[in-house]
Amino acid sequence: MRNMWSGSARSGGEELGIGSDEAIPDIVIRRLPIYVRTLRDLRDREIASISSDELADHIGVTAAQIRRDLSYFGRFGKQGKGYDIGFLADTIGKILQLDRQWDVALAGFGNLGRAIAQYRGFIPLLLRLSPSSTAMKITSDNRSTA
Repeated sequence: MRNMWSGSARSGGEELGIGSDEAIPDIVIRRLPIYVRTLRDLRDREIASISSDELADHIGVTAAQIRRDLSYFGRFGKQGKGYDIGFLADTIGKILQLDRQWDVALAGFGNLGRAIAQYRGFIPLLLRLSPSSTAMKITSDNRSTA
């Protein structure tokens, strides 16, 4: 079974040197958000480069695993110099399509709905409620009120 990251379904696969028929294991895809979150944290601390051994220590996997995971998406880093943290974080962000805003619909306004609406990255543009529902208003600072 091919996952959404196999073949032509992968965003930008050709630019990243991904083979057209090679499926990326789900476990690799599940690790990518951990990689990008860790790399962004390191970039925020103004660290410019990192070796696979150091990155492995931060993430809790082996250096060989990091190199193998990244090899699905192209060649990164230079032996003896490590990975450029900014470039790698941006590239993995593009692979995960974190470089764009996504339109979403929020249905329901229980605890989870309120938590999402209050998330700093959530920008409400329109809120319609049926007449039979309990009225809720999302303020410009993303707080909900009854």
